[in-house]
Amino acid sequence: MSTFSDVTFNVEGRLVHAHRCILAARSLFFRKFFCGSDPSQTDPANQTGSGARAAVVGGVIPVNSVGYEVFLLLLQFLYSGQVSM
Repeated sequence: MSTFSDVTFNVEGRLVHAHRCILAARSLFFRKFFCGSDPSQTDPANQTGSGARAAVVGGVIPVNSVGYEVFLLLLQFLYSGQVSM
């Protein structure tokens, strides 16, 4: 499951593996989180990537604002565009 993932979240003590490219492509929040700013609003030559990406590369990102099941539903929506409950 985690073989090809490049980001790991810790949600309620459980590790959730995902892919930065998918999260950033589908969510402005994650794009800003990983890149430091909205790439469409800045000059790529001036972008330093000093956002949260620099602090979490190779690490686990703690998620404290939502529960495990809700986070999985969020990822399901970002990956597929739909949610089944």
